[in-house]
Amino acid sequence: MKKSAIIIGGGVGGLCTAARLLKEGYAVTVYEKEDKVGGRAHRLEQDDYIFDTGPTLLMMTDVLYDTFTFCGKNLDDYIDLIQLEPNYQVAFADKSKITVSSNLPKFQAELARFDPKAPEQFYQFFADVSEMYRISRNDFIDRNFNRITDFINMRSGAKLLKKRGLSKLYTFVSRYFQD
Repeated sequence: MKKSAIIIGGGVGGLCTAARLLKEGYAVTVYEKEDKVGGRAHRLEQDDYIFDTGPTLLMMTDVLYDTFTFCGKNLDDYIDLIQLEPNYQVAFADKSKITVSSNLPKFQAELARFDPKAPEQFYQFFADVSEMYRISRNDFIDRNFNRITDFINMRSGAKLLKKRGLSKLYTFVSRYFQD
């Protein structure tokens, strides 16, 4: 008898999970409360206009590429991902702004406008965030949870606690940057 799986939510994560399970031979049913799948990745069409209503910045594209590769497909054959430059701009209450860029020298120059020490602090921040991402990918995102006990992973939780990865974002970022 063929194994079956039910996926609650047809967002990007749910669809990736469904695709992987289908590739493994499961019969998959996806339940989505909205009239279309895609989660926050939607668009509104009215007259001759199209508005994106979802994310303008897609993160964790490596998960999408890995999912398509796992299914024997090439993501680039289906979706044109465009590298944004700059990524985005943050405006603060005091009217100051910071432009976030993937171009490290540009971003460091932006950080230096707020704090001369910030570009150097960014290296440690980025190293710690990268390590937390690696832990999250290896121990949670890319891991199968076949039993309820699989959700309890003390070793991974301890690694994230050591990096303070479970603290509030403001508290975490304040360890590296003062302004």
